[in-house]
Amino acid sequence: MADKQDFPFPLDTDIEEDIPVRKNKFDPATGKVYSVVELEKQKVRYINAPPEKHRCKPGDHTFIVINLKRSIFGCTKCQYSRMVYPTKYRYDEKTKKLINKFTQEVL
Repeated sequence: MADKQDFPFPLDTDIEEDIPVRKNKFDPATGKVYSVVELEKQKVRYINAPPEKHRCKPGDHTFIVINLKRSIFGCTKCQYSRMVYPTKYRYDEKTKKLINKFTQEVL
């Protein structure tokens, strides 16, 4: 959302909307259960939330060891995790970075 005026609904206020809800109904005559989509009124609130950063840029990750036996490392700042081979990467404990042994590229 670039602007509050561009959005067609009021922000930060509760409004009631018709929302489709799937419900199961029982028919006693046939003894079968079937689904029906009904519209229900529910309170909805629209907010102006800026997009969040979900992943660090390459080289900005700060890794910790998640599973040393399987060589799985995870970033402490985002949800990125990676399984690395010890023959290709080394873990620098001072900087908490994974470094490629051949190209010296920081992961």
